[in-house]
Amino acid sequence: MTTPQPTAAPAPTQAPPTRIAPQSGILNRPPEHLILAAFTINGEPSSTVDQLRAIVKNELTSTIAADTDPSTAQVETGELGYAPNHDRGHLTVTVGFASTAYDKLNIPASDRPADLVPIPWDKLGDTPQDPNSGDIVLQICSDDPMVAEHVLRQVEHNVTGLSTVWAHTGVQRYTSRQGRVASREARGWIGFLDGTSNLDPGHIDDDYQLTFVNPDETGTYP
Repeated sequence: MTTPQPTAAPAPTQAPPTRIAPQSGILNRPPEHLILAAFTINGEPSSTVDQLRAIVKNELTSTIAADTDPSTAQVETGELGYAPNHDRGHLTVTVGFASTAYDKLNIPASDRPADLVPIPWDKLGDTPQDPNSGDIVLQICSDDPMVAEHVLRQVEHNVTGLSTVWAHTGVQRYTSRQGRVASREARGWIGFLDGTSNLDPGHIDDDYQLTFVNPDETGTYP
């Protein structure tokens, strides 16, 4: 009988970055259709954000009002057929806040992203006809373009205190078919040069650290 020999402990590896629970539109695979929409906060800011949060939650869970009759057109949007648990087509809704939204919400500077500032149009040598970029931006994505449109209309008609500044539609390349998008196909029409690729924060730790800021480590950033 031989005595088992002790084995060396494996060398320690660098701990992966702490994972947070970001909005699904950041890490999920890109659906086929996109609506980007910017809004200005005109009402009481906290109430407006609470209403928006409720609408987004309902849309992401296929929840409609209990008194809604799917067989009749909805008052806000004129839509037919939306019922609880309707197919969302891999819907994601990502919400972004501009520096002006933080101003209106009275968020102190110490609790804001340090690099979030108004666009310096004069330094960019640009003079847009309307420099207003809005206070809140929604990135609404779905494999069904009508689902994305439905979400936008629900926000516009049910959130008091918001007014639409602009809206823009987009689609993925090479995704006329249903099903999972291959990594080589997951690029939008704008924002990337041919031959480059998106960050992949869902699988690559370095990309994750580039995408998400760790508030506890901001002092160590270059």
